[in-house]
Amino acid sequence: SAACDLDIILSYDADSAGQKAADRGLDILYQVGLIAKVMKVTDGKDPDEFVKAHGKNAFMELAAEAAAYGDFKLAYAASGFDLADPQQRVSFIEEAAGVLRRMKPVEADIYIKKLAETYDISESAVRAQYNLRSEQTAPPRQMRASASKQGGLTETESDLLKLAIIDEKYAEALGEKKEEYFPAGTAREILDAIAKCDEGIRPMDTGRIRECLEGPAEQDLERVLGKPVPHGSEDQMFRDCIASLRKDRLKQQEKLLMDSLDLADEEENGEEIVKLTKKLIEIQKQLNNI
Repeated sequence: SAACDLDIILSYDADSAGQKAADRGLDILYQVGLIAKVMKVTDGKDPDEFVKAHGKNAFMELAAEAAAYGDFKLAYAASGFDLADPQQRVSFIEEAAGVLRRMKPVEADIYIKKLAETYDISESAVRAQYNLRSEQTAPPRQMRASASKQGGLTETESDLLKLAIIDEKYAEALGEKKEEYFPAGTAREILDAIAKCDEGIRPMDTGRIRECLEGPAEQDLERVLGKPVPHGSEDQMFRDCIASLRKDRLKQQEKLLMDSLDLADEEENGEEIVKLTKKLIEIQKQLNNI
């Protein structure tokens, strides 16, 4: 159609809300066959402020450098993780694989190679995660724990969030390791909302937490609030949930490493196989200690 021949460039505010809106806008357009790019407005300004400060020509120069769909999606996914942390690198690959699976096959193949090169991750590892299609319709961020799921949260995530609402000591403990326990997804949104509204007073004003959330996160919060927690079992429940979360995270890393080893060529990837094997042994030791 004529519309498909148009150059579509999205320009939102440079803050996190603007980037989130751009991410959603890209997906909506992509689903109807329209390929758009995202323009990054510098200086932390919104588009209108930038034009007023720098003029039309400068704005058009930024438009010419707009990021393509795949480039923006992967960079946006990466922005939610500390890639210096090995566990978060694994989480990022899971997130990125979900982005890749929603692309056309040829496009995905191009970005698998680009992802591996840009983030210094072996191409075989990226392909192994990409090929885990059994749950490809669900975002990777929702597949982090083994317990049964409630909406976008696992049972374990729901239990931990309910404990954070009940007692500030659990909220503080989760907040200290939120990048490890809840790197992304609605669980992270709810935890951040709890932290924002937490004044150290219990019971918490759950209405304020609701006001900080919208869409799936708000729906998941209602499921969390409806969960029963037997009095006196809180500490044991917290310990069990943390152990379950760590175990599932390690199992995901173990599977990714094993899949990477299966795909690696012994002659061409000898050094990489040694590194992957050492990592696998370390992960398995940690699993045995849980």
